[in-house]
Amino acid sequence: TAAHPPAAFGRADCDRRLPLHLALEEQRDVGVVNEVVRLTAEHFPAAVAAPAVPHSFPGADELPLHLALRHQKDAGVVAEVLRLTCEHAAPTGLAHAGRDGALPLHLALEHQDNAGLVMEVVRITAEHCTTAFGQQTEGSFPLHIALTKQREAYVVIKVLRLTSKHHPEAFSHALAGPDGRLPLHLAMEHQRDVRVLIRTLRLTTKHHSSGVAQEDGGGRLAVNVAREFQRDLGVVLEVLKVTAEYFLREIAPVIEPTPWWAGLPS
Repeated sequence: TAAHPPAAFGRADCDRRLPLHLALEEQRDVGVVNEVVRLTAEHFPAAVAAPAVPHSFPGADELPLHLALRHQKDAGVVAEVLRLTCEHAAPTGLAHAGRDGALPLHLALEHQDNAGLVMEVVRITAEHCTTAFGQQTEGSFPLHIALTKQREAYVVIKVLRLTSKHHPEAFSHALAGPDGRLPLHLAMEHQRDVRVLIRTLRLTTKHHSSGVAQEDGGGRLAVNVAREFQRDLGVVLEVLKVTAEYFLREIAPVIEPTPWWAGLPS
């Protein structure tokens, strides 16, 4: 590669994998990956817009950004691939669906734990591709993944806001199969920040008012999940109050009262 770097970094194998794809998927040495990214950006920047079939997922076309988000844990490496993608392949790179329909937004929320990096992916996606907040991978919207995987409140709150604005139908979407959990169930199980919990509750009642009365696959209401996982009594009481209000407003009026004398012998 020293003698002919431009040709080497633009040469693909039979699955259209360039050196950049291979490094991001298979290399764990940050120095090596950084050097491949740097030289690719210098000699063949179009590589960031080139889809290829990864070794680990035959049949799926993924961009270098997908591979970086899936396999690389160094935030600097991923941030540089993100920058190059935005420079040479935005907005199509952010809207490119890889394996199981996963977009870069899904992958960032699922696999990356650097909150600053994840927030940057969320911000750039909101700028170039708001439809991403309404797309699913394996039955999950970005909102479901954020509530399950992300722990920084400001990241989750940003996803909540953007989903509410652009794709409120996500609040009524239950995970497929026996799971059956709504975003509200997921929040009550996985989140601990009161701001996230209360905002999820309020947005659920706004966009899917019956959500507090909807059972998950295990037959639990959100208030049951809150009682099981939440240590903040105020959160549990708020969910209980909203649930009770829903039943009093929507269910009680349709129940025919039984006269006290109905059970007496005639």
